[in-house]
Amino acid sequence: MLEPFQNSLHQNIQAAGLVDLDGTFLVQLGIFLVFFLVLRALVVKPMVKAQEARYSRMEGARQQAESMDLRAAEAFTSYDKRMDEARKSAVTIREDLKREAAAERNRLTADVTAEVNQQLAAGQQRLDAQVAEVRAAMQREVEALATLAADRILRAEEGNA
Repeated sequence: MLEPFQNSLHQNIQAAGLVDLDGTFLVQLGIFLVFFLVLRALVVKPMVKAQEARYSRMEGARQQAESMDLRAAEAFTSYDKRMDEARKSAVTIREDLKREAAAERNRLTADVTAEVNQQLAAGQQRLDAQVAEVRAAMQREVEALATLAADRILRAEEGNA
């Protein structure tokens, strides 16, 4: 039962493999060429032109972007260089200010030290004068007390004698 179906299938496969070349083939080829030329003129060529125009505009934009990138890199390099110079200048200024401040501090310290030494010397002189007065007063007291003690000792010996 399957055999007649298989035979007809084989015959159809063999018949499908054969191609007849007759006048219809040439008509189909002509129609194909006409559609090809029409589509090429109406669709493909304008699309290619549009793509080329788009590419050329993009190329210009690409070149402009590269130019801007280069300018930005140059600007950044210039900025970085100026920042380095400014930092170095700031460090130099800071060091100069430190030296000036240290010199001013040393000068003020020396002035204050000299003033303190003068005050100390004046105070030492007043103290020495006061010590001399006190010693003189004590010397008079000692002499007076020595005289008084000698008088008592002498009176005590006269009273014993």
